[in-house]
Amino acid sequence: LVVIFLLINLWATYHIAGYDDHHREKINPGDFLGPKSSASTTWHLRNKQNGTNQSFDTSTVVHMVEQRKATNHACDGGYRGVLHIRMGDIGGAAGTIFFQFVIGQLIYAELYQLMPFIYFDNVSNVIYDPLVHGQGRGVDAKFKGVGSAVDIVRPNGHWRDRVPGPPQFTSTSIYQHYHFEGTGVWDQYFQPVSEYVPGDLSCQEKPYVTLTLKQITPGIHGFVSWAPRCWRYHYLPDYITKPHIPLHEWLRPSQLLGNAAVDRYIRFQPHITQAAARANPHCVDKTRSKCLGLHIRHSDKAAGRRQIPVAEFLPYAEAFVHAGGEHIYLATDSTLVLNEIAEKWPINVRKRIRSLGDDSDHLKIIRSSDEKAVFDIAAHHRTNQEILIEIVALAMCRFMVHGLSAVSESSIWLNDKLITASVDLEDPDHLNPAMFGTLVQMILRGEGDENPPLLPQPRASSKWWKVRQSKPLQGSRSMMVQASECHSSSQGILRIGSTGGDLKEVGMSFFTSVINQILYAEKHNWKPWVHFKASPRSVVYDRWAHGYSNVTLLNTKSDYSISIDNDERIAGPPDKLNDQDVIEPARELRGNGIWESYFQPINEFDPQKSACESGLSVVQMPDDAVMSILLEAPWAVRAWRYDDVSPRVWKIDEYESGKDFFEPMRRRGHEIVQKHFRFQPFLVARADEVNPVPSGEVCLSVHMRNGQKKGKYRKRVGPKVFSPYLEEFVMAGGKRIYIATDSSRALQFAFKNFPSNVTSLIRTQGDQVVRTSKEWPLHMIDNHHRVNSEALVDIIALSRCQFLIHTSSAIAEAAIYLNFDLHEKSINLEDEDSMALSDFGDVIKRIVERTDQDTTTTPTDKLAKVGPIVQRQLESARITYRDTDRPSRHNALVYLAQKKHSSYAGRDSYSMLLRSLEMATKNYLSINEHMENLDIFIFHTNDFSEEDLGTLEERLGPSAKGLIRLVNLSGSPFWQLPSHHAKDNKERIWYAYPLFSEGYRRMMHWFAIDIWDFFARWNEQEQCSYRYIFRLDEDSFIHSPIRYDIFEFMESNQYVYGYRLCTYEMQVTKRMWTLYGKRNEDFRPHREVDLEMCAFYNNFFVADLQFFRSPPVQKFLRFIDLQGQIYRRRLGDLMIHTMSVYAFAEPSQIHRFLDFTYEHGTVNQTSGCLLWGGIQSGFNDENASSTLGQYYQERLLNRNCFANSTFMVYEDLSPTYSHITEDRRDSLALLTITAGRVEFPLGKGILSG
Repeated sequence: LVVIFLLINLWATYHIAGYDDHHREKINPGDFLGPKSSASTTWHLRNKQNGTNQSFDTSTVVHMVEQRKATNHACDGGYRGVLHIRMGDIGGAAGTIFFQFVIGQLIYAELYQLMPFIYFDNVSNVIYDPLVHGQGRGVDAKFKGVGSAVDIVRPNGHWRDRVPGPPQFTSTSIYQHYHFEGTGVWDQYFQPVSEYVPGDLSCQEKPYVTLTLKQITPGIHGFVSWAPRCWRYHYLPDYITKPHIPLHEWLRPSQLLGNAAVDRYIRFQPHITQAAARANPHCVDKTRSKCLGLHIRHSDKAAGRRQIPVAEFLPYAEAFVHAGGEHIYLATDSTLVLNEIAEKWPINVRKRIRSLGDDSDHLKIIRSSDEKAVFDIAAHHRTNQEILIEIVALAMCRFMVHGLSAVSESSIWLNDKLITASVDLEDPDHLNPAMFGTLVQMILRGEGDENPPLLPQPRASSKWWKVRQSKPLQGSRSMMVQASECHSSSQGILRIGSTGGDLKEVGMSFFTSVINQILYAEKHNWKPWVHFKASPRSVVYDRWAHGYSNVTLLNTKSDYSISIDNDERIAGPPDKLNDQDVIEPARELRGNGIWESYFQPINEFDPQKSACESGLSVVQMPDDAVMSILLEAPWAVRAWRYDDVSPRVWKIDEYESGKDFFEPMRRRGHEIVQKHFRFQPFLVARADEVNPVPSGEVCLSVHMRNGQKKGKYRKRVGPKVFSPYLEEFVMAGGKRIYIATDSSRALQFAFKNFPSNVTSLIRTQGDQVVRTSKEWPLHMIDNHHRVNSEALVDIIALSRCQFLIHTSSAIAEAAIYLNFDLHEKSINLEDEDSMALSDFGDVIKRIVERTDQDTTTTPTDKLAKVGPIVQRQLESARITYRDTDRPSRHNALVYLAQKKHSSYAGRDSYSMLLRSLEMATKNYLSINEHMENLDIFIFHTNDFSEEDLGTLEERLGPSAKGLIRLVNLSGSPFWQLPSHHAKDNKERIWYAYPLFSEGYRRMMHWFAIDIWDFFARWNEQEQCSYRYIFRLDEDSFIHSPIRYDIFEFMESNQYVYGYRLCTYEMQVTKRMWTLYGKRNEDFRPHREVDLEMCAFYNNFFVADLQFFRSPPVQKFLRFIDLQGQIYRRRLGDLMIHTMSVYAFAEPSQIHRFLDFTYEHGTVNQTSGCLLWGGIQSGFNDENASSTLGQYYQERLLNRNCFANSTFMVYEDLSPTYSHITEDRRDSLALLTITAGRVEFPLGKGILSG
């Protein structure tokens, strides 16, 4: 070690002397980053070589700090000692040492009431410069006593998991003297973190404490929960890195910790902040909101991080500029980065970039031209300053794009606004450029300042499991009986309070142990009641979810006990105690009993109801008795051969196969589960999401237990062994594979190495599931309630398939208990006599054939008959359709379509119509047979022919035959200029909005007035009963699935009008609204129209024909029509719909759809830019971020177009009409990209509710 230290010092002296063998040129030691001043200050240092005084100019060398005087009161106030922070790790540079390691030790000092004192030695050699920090006389201090931190070792944890605990002090009656060499490093860049100065009299009576290198790293650096980290260090175990949590969420606590600590302690010396202000002058306080920081680290980058190509940063810089950003500060350690930007980035971005050194013509910044670290190139004092200046300059920005680095994290700790306004390109869930552009827009508009969660953020982890059930759900005790039934034939209540041991995991605890105790209860005529004990050591108990509050047992007594029968070696029947032996039971239990957090009660017993006056006997089986049943009882269920199971019950050799041996156990388990187990709804709902097995699809369940797997009779079976079975399943016609596993590596292997035709069918709970990359138990990695919930969902999901492949596991056995068909249709790959691969393929083929037969047996009335094309007339309107004997439905999807638009020259409206219909089919019509509940009417004026009908049917698929009606309105009264406009001078009178053609005005009249008349007359003529009209335009696009029936939804909720988007165009309605009120004194609208309120952007609407044909509405519509405002003033159909609905419908009859992603926009046919309308995400759309990100990129960024982009919340979204449940309101945030007055200006939605 001494030799290594001497070599390091020689190496540092060699480089700092001025020679840089990397650049092969001399470096001027005076090229530093101190404040520019005409007057320089001279400080004197003792020259080591000749003992003379040598002068250094602060404008060219080192900033010295005046010695502080001791206050002699620094340690007053309860400090127990002085913590000397003297090092970080050995290889860390300025960002890591000065921020992460210092902050960790400062927090340690706070925890144990120690006065912090930073004075570095030369251990952290990357920030230590012997020619600068090794100078001077050093400082002396004395203390009474010494303290050393006690190591705390995590039970069963990683071998390096030792963290510093409370210091143990050794007091002495005499002073211990200490001498600290050099300058201490810290004060040359930062102001002191405390009042302590060596020699302070109030501290001399305290003990001296310092931490060892191992306590600092890996101790504080890796394993404590209270110190910040900068990324997931590769040596850390899963229970620290928590890979199932998105990186940004995992880092968030560290960023908040770091920011709070920086606020308390970190103050730079003025020359650092002044240099940063010169380097980044445009991003000082008043203009920082329009500044972007880019940190591109390209030299040494190890520890599991990647070198991010410069090209990945460009789309973010372009999005920033496009959204209104003005200045970009570039921090980089690489000349290659600067060169690539200069050569390849566009001028409109390049001209906004500044970087360190731009403020000086002569200053040369140390940067690398390969992967060599900058601190291996030049003097450490110099690189310290440059790195710290970069950190401060980045922190001055309002936005940042970066990779994993202590430099970027330190900037975030300095400026907490960057927590929600930065993009980490090494985070797999980072914002795409479109979302980042939205973020910039919103912040520059002032949105999100008061409520940062509204800003675009990376994909968050789902908290579906975060259901805390402190008491049973209302109505869950559906089996509650009368008090008289307390005195039934049962002898009492068997409380199932033990799982057989604290280390029993989900499958064993909730299924094997509970089933065995229920079997015991039935065997001895006791009623089972599950209420697990709240043991802090139990791997299924979670204090947050299961509580620790009291549950009172009323009217119960404990006059029975259960003990193990010595002869049978299993739990005997409950024994009644003699009177003198009766022990008064504990009257209180702790927590909610765990069980009812996941299952409904198994019977009517309620411990908090005093229904039984004489009291019930309650007996509980101890842990050893539970285990005795598992290991010795011939009637018990078992998931595999446990190490200590008795040979007298494990007689598998007496059976023809392992499956035969397990059959009676599985049957008993199935019967108990069928009788007593009912999952709580949130688990079933989650299983529906992760493994929705559609009718007609054959599904294979796969359980890979590849994490911690104990037991001498069990073994791990790697994913390679599963692969042939999955391939055989696909070849046999299987359509869906559900994999449940506790191993992230097993899943990664499967997706990387299994054939693509297999991986394309695989479903899992997703990547945000607690799994281990090695052998860490899942309960060590995250909270137990989450682990329990995810495991139970896997059990439900596994049970839903027609076949199961597994290994020995209580999870797999539980799935079989739920679905006993899986007993015969399962393979345990640990069984020597398991089904051969070819036999497995034959079984799957037979299942597929049977399933196909079942699904192809279709009722006769659903078969599409290819009939002739016929034509009907309704008052000169010609209706063309295919006659398939399909009865008309009660609902209509309607379009008013053209092939070429009458107002927008160059628009291919026919292609848009086809796309709209295809997306409507994909996301609505083809789902859950929705096509069976409507007809499609495409209204037109001489645009479509019988040939087009065939094209449309082909696009929509076989089920569309007989569904589509082409209605030619040309020449009909439904498409004629009203008689009261016959004498209009169009050039003179129709002066408002001259852009819009007469055909456009007729379209407005059609949807406002004529459509209701058409369907009323068609119903009358054809004896139809159309009621709900669902409108889409040819440029209306449904981007995400709608799984419910829209018409049934409208009818069941008694809604008369449904819409999707808002537009703020109500000002033009003022005259008509006022005039109608004056001429109709009895007009009492359900609500007055506020001219700032939402108008229904009715290119998507679902309307009740009966409402619009009702006398009050018809009277209002006739009045509007006769005023001539539709043609003369472009009083649009959306304004007329809005006035009609606001006036004559109760608020409870109006609904705003928000659950699916919807697009409707008018674009400039030359530029492609969005002029009006846009797109809004739906809260049920899992792919909304991707869809809108692509829209932003293609519609705005690529075309250099502009639109409003933001996230809209509950108050913006017509709250009265959106009918959002309370549990969704706080989290509702819909990404919205629109132009014109659609959904903008913000904050108006509340006026519509």
